[in-house]
Amino acid sequence: MEEKQKLAISVLVVILLLAGLGGGIYLKIKQRVPLDTEIENLQRTIKIHEGKIAQIGPLTDRIAALQDEIARYEIIIPDSEELDKMADTVDEFRKKSGVEINDFRKISIPITRPEEAARAYRRVTYHMKLKSDFFQFAIFVNLLENHERFIQVDSFRVSPGRGEDILQMDIDLQISTFTSRMVQVKPPAGASL
Repeated sequence: MEEKQKLAISVLVVILLLAGLGGGIYLKIKQRVPLDTEIENLQRTIKIHEGKIAQIGPLTDRIAALQDEIARYEIIIPDSEELDKMADTVDEFRKKSGVEINDFRKISIPITRPEEAARAYRRVTYHMKLKSDFFQFAIFVNLLENHERFIQVDSFRVSPGRGEDILQMDIDLQISTFTSRMVQVKPPAGASL
């Protein structure tokens, strides 16, 4: 009987060991399930961030392209500080074409409607009185309309010249240009893309 008892005790010990081992494995698996879920969530988050990181290069290129485009538009429609250069531009074209400018003035047009005040640009109109022959006037208008800035000839009135030189014409010319009200947002110091 002692041998049967020893065998029974041995079997019982093995069963208890197996039950303990099985219980330990079960508890470890139960503890691992939330960790596996957390790992999956972290892997999804990593993939999302990797996707965002992959977009940095194209977005940086897009920002550079947009900054170049803004620089081009600032030439075409400059801000109000650049508007003072209009007189210099007209004087340069006067010299190139040979026209004589007797009067050059800015026409103030008040803003009357709220939607005009909210626009990103404002129209600025100039009136000029010129004296020239036809070809000088044609060259002058061509220089204005082909300038890198947007300059529009709104209207002109030609009167025949008087006196000795009948080829000279008196011309009333009205032109418009536009000024930008855009404020370029600059990143704060130390900021990086």
